[in-house]
Amino acid sequence: MISEYGELLGSVAILRKLRMKIMNEISSQLGDLTATDLFVLTRICEGDPGLTMTDLSNLTGFSNAIITFSVDSMEEKSLVKRERGEDRRIYQVSATERGIEKYEEILVDQGKVVDRIFSQMSKKDRERLVTLLSELKKLLSNYF
Repeated sequence: MISEYGELLGSVAILRKLRMKIMNEISSQLGDLTATDLFVLTRICEGDPGLTMTDLSNLTGFSNAIITFSVDSMEEKSLVKRERGEDRRIYQVSATERGIEKYEEILVDQGKVVDRIFSQMSKKDRERLVTLLSELKKLLSNYF
């Protein structure tokens, strides 16, 4: 028998897998970005202005090396740009106009994939799930 805690941890693991499945599907549809790039670009577009590479690492859970590789790749595609902050040792990353357009494409595709995955859930159950996950996100934000 799985304990309540085991069930909770298993559910969190499934959500992480779901996120990667969604990003991989979108990546295969768009073709020019990896799932990691999609996730990082999403965080850049949704985050506070002036995010640093370390901020992105903290927001995504990816290592600084992965963030650097992803930002390098997206910078070559003119989706993001790096600028020195007030502290000249630190770069701030922001989306370019092209990056924002790509982000909007991602949102449309993401909506389609999520709708398909959760199509068998009632609207009421989806709303409850979103509410519970939002509460969990707030609760866990105190630990990260």
